[in-house]
Amino acid sequence: MKHNIDNSTRAAVRSLAIAFEAYHDYRAKGDHARSAMWGKIALRYQSDLDVMLISEASVEFQQQLAEQKEQAA
Repeated sequence: MKHNIDNSTRAAVRSLAIAFEAYHDYRAKGDHARSAMWGKIALRYQSDLDVMLISEASVEFQQQLAEQKEQAA
């Protein structure tokens, strides 16, 4: 299986990493309000990334299915 990561996926991963790092930094400092805010942001980015990856996997699966049908015919 090939791994084709486009720029939007890279940006989503980068944003998630930044939010997750901010969450841990504020948590370590004891700033629970900001930690909670960044935790919610990280969860939102994670959800968006999940949707993107599932969509990409679905497209790849549909392409593979079409190729198999063509080969079978």
